[in-house]
Amino acid sequence: MNSHKLDENPIRKKVIHEIYLFLIYTFFLWILFGVFNTYQRILLTDFSGYRMSYGYSLIEALILAKIIIIGNQLAIGKRWVNLPIIYIVISTS
Repeated sequence: MNSHKLDENPIRKKVIHEIYLFLIYTFFLWILFGVFNTYQRILLTDFSGYRMSYGYSLIEALILAKIIIIGNQLAIGKRWVNLPIIYIVISTS
């Protein structure tokens, strides 16, 4: 009975959901940065002794995923949702 109450806890559900999003963002960003590293390796294969640094890509992905999660929590960019797109283009240019 006690474990049933833990499953209904909204804070626990929110934390699990945020961790899930964090892992998803991290995974896709890690793949993206890994592809960039591979592309850089292919370009520099004849010109330098460049080492592949997928671990560094993982660290970058973890940091950027955390920034994305914080941005979503602070609702950065939500004020532009209801405006016509021309106002957004003019204000950012």
